[in-house]
Amino acid sequence: MKTKYLLSAAALLVVATVSLPIAQVFAQTPSPMVTSVFKKHFFNRFRIGTISAINGSIITLTARDGKNYTVDTTASTKFIRHFGGLSRLSEFSVNDKILVFGSLDTNTNTITAKRIRDYAIQKFNGTFVGLVTAKEATNIILKTHRGTQVAIFDANTTFVNRHGKAITFSTITVGDRLRLSGTWDKTLNKITEIKKIWDLSQK
Repeated sequence: MKTKYLLSAAALLVVATVSLPIAQVFAQTPSPMVTSVFKKHFFNRFRIGTISAINGSIITLTARDGKNYTVDTTASTKFIRHFGGLSRLSEFSVNDKILVFGSLDTNTNTITAKRIRDYAIQKFNGTFVGLVTAKEATNIILKTHRGTQVAIFDANTTFVNRHGKAITFSTITVGDRLRLSGTWDKTLNKITEIKKIWDLSQK
């Protein structure tokens, strides 16, 4: 029995001896180099504010506290519209409210942006079905359940009948029922980036 207690006491002594250096390590003050790295870069940070300038790929952001930040965008930066659709920097404008997510250099107030959401771009992808009320050179006026919409097409848009067979824009007439998908601007009631328009009234 005494031998068992002696072994236990020896084991505790070994643990205490080994743990002491570990405690001393955690108690040490971080080196100046480590401190400077953490001071310079804070990852996964975000800033909300208003765009005060756009110069090439650089955005100047005025935060809610009045402080200005330089936002660097790169080829890997994701631009997002208010409702979550993919966007691009060319859609952004001065005075737009944005949220920037990325790494912050506190020495220069520069954010390397990973993702930017623009709350001013009231656009998202949607599918519409409606009746043609008018035709113009590059757009079709549709009466839909979301009100009157202007469907703007371009050289990349194809026209097909209800069976998917190719037709031309000239064959579409007022009163035809169309289905199309594109990017909807809720504020302007415009549909753009349309890949295909189905004329459900044509056989």
